[in-house]
Amino acid sequence: MRKLLICLMALGLFATSSCVNDGGQVFGELPEGVVPVSGEALEARGATYNKDLNELKISWRTTPDPKLYKGVEVSFQALGGQSKTVKIMANPNFASSYDYFTVVTKNPATVQYRCIWNKDGGEEVSEWASADDLKLTNVTSSDVFFDIVPPTFKLVTEDNVSSQVSEAYDKIVGKTDEEKKSYYTQILQLVLSSIYSSTVDAGQQPVSWIKCILGKMDYPGAVAYVSGDSEGPLMRLSSEYVGQVSDGSVSIDDATFEIRGVLIHEFSHLVQKTGGVGSNQPSCIEGMADAIRSACCGVTDASRISTALNSGAYYDENRKSGETPCPYVWQLPYGTSGYFMNWLRTYDGDFLRKLTITIEKMGSQWSLEKAVQYILGEDYKIEDLWNEYIEDAKSENVG
Repeated sequence: MRKLLICLMALGLFATSSCVNDGGQVFGELPEGVVPVSGEALEARGATYNKDLNELKISWRTTPDPKLYKGVEVSFQALGGQSKTVKIMANPNFASSYDYFTVVTKNPATVQYRCIWNKDGGEEVSEWASADDLKLTNVTSSDVFFDIVPPTFKLVTEDNVSSQVSEAYDKIVGKTDEEKKSYYTQILQLVLSSIYSSTVDAGQQPVSWIKCILGKMDYPGAVAYVSGDSEGPLMRLSSEYVGQVSDGSVSIDDATFEIRGVLIHEFSHLVQKTGGVGSNQPSCIEGMADAIRSACCGVTDASRISTALNSGAYYDENRKSGETPCPYVWQLPYGTSGYFMNWLRTYDGDFLRKLTITIEKMGSQWSLEKAVQYILGEDYKIEDLWNEYIEDAKSENVG
């Protein structure tokens, strides 16, 4: 165990509410309602950092007493560059929340954390600890899901695809069949790691078979889509889009990034849960797929920020019309709800994994609003979180 923090204010030696550690470092104000007394910081077993998802996971050496341990307060630099201090509370809905916590950041060295303990019905905070003091193990999503059984792939290049387009395709996905299969498997592992914790949750072989086709699109302007035929699931990649690489109208780097992002979205449909119905179906399905794409770094910052700033009113009566009314902005499909869902990882790095659990658990009763309170707690109001999300986007846009 770490040494106990003594908050000098509690001893009457300071007039401020800042906590000071043994080295004289000041780590900010105590949260409102927290009694500034001493408390123990749990000893961390270690930390892992997944750069694919910008996730720092800190695990406790021993599981704390759930009657005493309430969670952690974390100070860190968010993905947009903002300095954030949030509470990631232990949640009986998710047993793993007593074993570890996850922070989304590009800079693990910025992460400071302190434990929150139950003290006679109130809160007692421990000393601040630094992630920079922990032994950090770097991992990839392929490391986490190394033990999945890959799908059986059927690779098809249609006869109408020119040799120039095939060569451009090979540069992006891989020249040999084995390289192509490895590329698609890594996309699948990346998607799985963003919404599941392990193969125990996702299944040993979550996708058993898939046909990957390079050919002309049925839908003008589409880069790729996932569907199915008599053989099973299929993914069709646009030869017209890849052709723009061979004729020089799209750079190989831009095409590689876009195709990767689109495939992340489309492969999400193969493994995601789909409980939401009615007004909540667009966010549950297409929104979630774009949340995964964003979490996996498959969207440019410019596109993400622009989508947020042009998302429209939080509530709009005019959006009630049509087959799928979505009056609340977080009910809308694709990036409008999806990038917001990904931003909610600010408040819990495991948000998308827990969101997957809520979709399966709540079924047709699922909504993002209900899921937010189930995951983060009833004190969190989705409108307040949406407003903070938009303010963060504005600050990035100015920057």
